[in-house]
Amino acid sequence: ADPDVFENILEDRLNADLTGGKYKDFEILNFGVADYKPVQRLIVIEKKALSFAPDAIIYTAHYRDFQTRHLADAIKRGTEIPYPDLIKIAEKSGATPEMSKDEVVSRLSAFESEIVDFVHRRMSEIQKDTGIPVIWVYLPSVKAYTTDEKAAYERVKENAQKYDFIMIDLFGMYDGQDLSNLWVAEWDSHPNARGNKLISDRLFSDFVGDSA
Repeated sequence: ADPDVFENILEDRLNADLTGGKYKDFEILNFGVADYKPVQRLIVIEKKALSFAPDAIIYTAHYRDFQTRHLADAIKRGTEIPYPDLIKIAEKSGATPEMSKDEVVSRLSAFESEIVDFVHRRMSEIQKDTGIPVIWVYLPSVKAYTTDEKAAYERVKENAQKYDFIMIDLFGMYDGQDLSNLWVAEWDSHPNARGNKLISDRLFSDFVGDSA
């Protein structure tokens, strides 16, 4: 349920526990959409979130951030790509609308690290231009990571560390716990209500630190 999602729990706790401090009220606006990857997140931040004049941007990352199928869909449909750097990457890949979806994805996969790096670089530029701090949060799945998945997590984190973000890494937060009590289902590694509560507790601790 909506009240059980971590950002709602975190917002309620910030307002309940940090009374009488610098800020009177806290509000977390969630612009997330299922299966959004870095480019989609960036577009939403620039076209929607910034219009709310936020005090901070919380950017959540995931080991699947290197997937390129959304950009492949844009190329296949002939959709205008909104960033010159991404247009150059698409051109370098040689992908065209006439190719099969699999061929376009295959060609773009050679540039997946460049795509993620572009998004992180652009987020850093937004931070410098607006003065709005970017809090980069790695949000893990409730599962035992394979070797390849862990390597992907390490790659996305290493790239983000090149930039001047506030880094919060939640990888490993479920270690030593019975995952079956924290996931939605065995076939769905999203956190359930209990898992979302753990995420909110960790973020509260990292956000507030010793000031609570």
